[in-house]
Order: sequence, then structure tokens, then C-alpha cells
Amino acid sequence: MNKKDEAQKLMQEGKALIERAEALLNQPSYEPVIGWKPELDQEYWFSDRDGVESYVYAGDKVDDGIIDSHQIFPTEELALTHREREVARLKVLRRIEELNEGWEPDFDNNNTLNYYIFCGHRDISLRLDFSFNSQYLETAEYCRTREIAQQVMDELGDEWKLWKGVK
Repeated sequence: MNKKDEAQKLMQEGKALIERAEALLNQPSYEPVIGWKPELDQEYWFSDRDGVESYVYAGDKVDDGIIDSHQIFPTEELALTHREREVARLKVLRRIEELNEGWEPDFDNNNTLNYYIFCGHRDISLRLDFSFNSQYLETAEYCRTREIAQQVMDELGDEWKLWKGVK
């Protein structure tokens, strides 16, 4: 490879990295606000079965009950994002469970492939991989077959990305 070809290759790789960095910077923050507690008379938001609600913190037992049993947020936008991600998570997990038909990964069996979905970092695409005898990713949801993993990606790829905070 001559210098010109090598330089062009490096520029393309650099452009891809810049695009990835810009995509990350443009993502809204999906990180939960762990440990945040409102001040007296401050509004806070949380999601429940009916949607997103807000209360004004009064420091009473109602507030304590909500704070103990819900993820709370300082803004409605963060609460809505959390709810959307939770709904997406449940859709994906329920579909995997349905398609797996009771199957559980066996990480002690070297003759079993355990398929999982992950996100490629260079192009932010969903991909499949497998593990023989170890739990490669602690946060992965394993599928019984490659076809099941592919079906989940095809049916619920957008939900998977939303749940995992990938744009």
C-alpha cells in the first residue's frame, strides 16, 4: 500500500470515528438519576402503570413511599425517557423468553452455543455473537438459536437500541 492509499484509509477511519463521537455527543442522557432526592417544595417526576406523574415534595409518607418504590427524576423528560426504555426492555425480554420456550443458557456445557445480541461500536449496528462455555457479557440476554437472536433483532431492534441507550 502506498502512502496515498494509506493516508486515505486513515482519513476514512478517522471520519468514521468522528461520526461515532458526534453521534454519542448528540445522544440525550439516558443515565438514571440515582440517589437524587428533591428539596422541600420541589417538583419531581416518576413513572407508574398509568404513565408519568409529578408531585411536589412535601417530605411526608406519600413522598417517602414513592421515592422508596420508584426511580424519580428532576424533569418530566427524564421520567418519560426512563419509561420508554423500561417498556422497550420488557418487550425485548418477553419476546426472548417466548421464543426460547423455557430454554436457559448452560455455560458449563462446551457443546452448547449461547447466542446474544450486541451493538457494534464502529457503525452502531446490532450484531450476533455466541459463547460456548462462559457468560461473555453479564448484561446479555441469551437466545437458544442464532435464528431466534436474528428474529429478535429483526422484530425489536429499535426497542433493543432504545433500552440499551444506543442511537
